[in-house]
Amino acid sequence: MRITTFKALYPDLNFITESESFFEGVKQEYLELKESNFFRSKKDESLYICQIISDERTYTGLIAAVDIKDYLEGKIKKHELTLSAKEQVHVNLVLKNKAFLKPVLLTYPYVKPIHDILLEYVHNHQPFMKLDKDVHNQEHIFWQIKEPSVIEELKKLFIEKVPITYIADGHHRTSTTGLLYNRLLGKPEQDDFSRLLAGFFPSNELKIDEFNRVVEALNEVSIATFMAKISGVCNIEPLTQGRKPLEKNELTMFIKKEWYSLKWRPKILQKYASEEVILDVTLLNTEIIENIIGIKNIRNDQRVKYIEGTLGIEPIKNMVVRDEHCVGFCLFPIQLEELMRISDIGEVLPPKSTWFQPRLRNGLIIMDH
Repeated sequence: MRITTFKALYPDLNFITESESFFEGVKQEYLELKESNFFRSKKDESLYICQIISDERTYTGLIAAVDIKDYLEGKIKKHELTLSAKEQVHVNLVLKNKAFLKPVLLTYPYVKPIHDILLEYVHNHQPFMKLDKDVHNQEHIFWQIKEPSVIEELKKLFIEKVPITYIADGHHRTSTTGLLYNRLLGKPEQDDFSRLLAGFFPSNELKIDEFNRVVEALNEVSIATFMAKISGVCNIEPLTQGRKPLEKNELTMFIKKEWYSLKWRPKILQKYASEEVILDVTLLNTEIIENIIGIKNIRNDQRVKYIEGTLGIEPIKNMVVRDEHCVGFCLFPIQLEELMRISDIGEVLPPKSTWFQPRLRNGLIIMDH
């Protein structure tokens, strides 16, 4: 991976009275905020360390620019399809703001020498910015690496030890940058899109949560008929209390104020035995939501609602209790090894399959064109 230094802009926290509204509005108001001196800039070309601290753990990663050719040559791998409409939105924002307001989140197999350098630097240096806990209950801390020897060692290690990375968050920002770079071929403006702003977090510093679903399923069918159809693809066991699945190949379902454990029948798993990776989200989408409930366009059909796994089961219960036609489904999280395998073979995940942590925020560290 060809990483490079960049001159960062960052918010002057002394001018920010309510951080949530400020960072939520950065994408649309960046130029005005910059003109009003809400952002400061680092004079030196540098690399940066970012630590994101939650109640459960601390995530440590490197913020750097990366050559967009690494993406165009397939060294930055995707696991999600991009939509042209969303790409157009990102094109408009990038051209308007003339800046990358948020690093793309990239992950790679753990490399001890890289991680050791980052942790040693954090231990021996003072951070230049610290944002207290936000609405997601996460604290963000940043260090600037400007020593040439440390920078060169990290650049060398990424070239030698990190041949491939995987996009965890930021597929549309990545594809938009590649698109603009190709469209501006030979023009001076092409240089503005020759690099991508990225946060590199090793695989052991990444947590994958699931996206759960609440589906309108009982509008035209009785609960008895619905449960009978479910029993054709899953073994059903009642639960005494609500919970998420405990293992792969198990779902949990909330229907009519009751929780059930669903485990795929052997005939269903055998049906997909030729697949490189069998995903519960694929089986749920196909065998239940499409084949039983009859929803074909899972990405856009308003009868399917998606709930981040980090929110727990309460939002699912509340939505199902409010609407007697709804059924809630909880999934076991996709494992990182599964995601990497899917990316390696050129496949993509179904929509709304993963919710990655840490979550990098708009406007905390910026790379101007």
